[in-house]
Amino acid sequence: MAGTRSLQQMAEGRLIGQLTDAATGYQASANFSCGGSFPIDIRSMTGHGDFTSTKTPIMSPPVITRWDAPSGEVSGRIMFPVPEGKHEVLEELVKDCQLATFGYGGENILDDSIRSAGKLESSEFSTSFNPYNYGIVDAFAQALLSGIARREVSGESTNEQH
Repeated sequence: MAGTRSLQQMAEGRLIGQLTDAATGYQASANFSCGGSFPIDIRSMTGHGDFTSTKTPIMSPPVITRWDAPSGEVSGRIMFPVPEGKHEVLEELVKDCQLATFGYGGENILDDSIRSAGKLESSEFSTSFNPYNYGIVDAFAQALLSGIARREVSGESTNEQH
């Protein structure tokens, strides 16, 4: 029936509203991250596949990451998956990372007896992996922003509910 919203659509709308209300005016110092996997074709240096099809899985070429040493000089380059006999470059990467803090009780704590992790600032590394090329950003947008569209109307950006 036209104009009738399903229970799922109503629930999604309410959740998006609650998320919007919760995030409004909130400033976070942390970055968002998520995990997952995708197949890598070590024989190819270009991506292939169609992320709009479930029959043709998308394949990534090997991912190359470059990073800087604490001195600021370009330090290393690593390819994932790491080729046989090249695992020592992982040790170089770990050596060049700074100790990472973790949040506890509203404070940033540095205690490697509890959590031993390293970090690189975003200005200290680059990668050949681009999530836009594999539909990841589109998938997040569809999952988190379903029913919300941005469009240009006579040069002004507006939000429109569908």
